[in-house]
Formats: sequence, structure tokens, C-alpha cells
Amino acid sequence: MTTQRILIVDDHADTLAMLARLLSGLGHQVTAAASCAGARAAAGDGFDLLLCDVGLPDGDGAALMGEVKQRWGCRTVALTGFGMESDLARYAA
Repeated sequence: MTTQRILIVDDHADTLAMLARLLSGLGHQVTAAASCAGARAAAGDGFDLLLCDVGLPDGDGAALMGEVKQRWGCRTVALTGFGMESDLARYAA
């Protein structure tokens, strides 16, 4: 397995800690942030993968995913509790 540089962004502390612990335990290099601002500050030279909550306290996680993907070309995965058809259509792009 190849080690991945993973940025996790989630404002729910327990989710953030659990994902970071799980992925670190699998040997990945993990950086955690609880906000859009924290993610931008931590982004440095970029990441291989961004796991991002779409509902963040200081901005739109979907917009952050687009920004990061455009800047570094990394893969992105949306984390969300939203489950309505309109939510699925918006975040499936």
C-alpha cells in the first residue's frame, strides 16, 4: 500500500479524531483541520486526498473541495449528514 497524504476537514471533533486515527493507523500521513481556514493554513504543498465535511462553520465545504482540487489536482471525498435528493445532486459533481 502506498502512503497517501490526506487532509481531513470536519468541525465535529469526534469524527475528525476518529478518521485521523484510523487513517494514520493504516500508515497514511494525516493532517486534520476543523474549518475552511484551518484547511487552507494546513494545505502547504497539497495533498493526495481531501476528506471534507460540506457543512463547515466558516464556509462551504463543497466550495473548499473545488478550490483544493483546482489548486492541487487531488482527489476529494465529501463527508456529510445531508441526504436529501437536492443535496445528493449538488455534491455528486
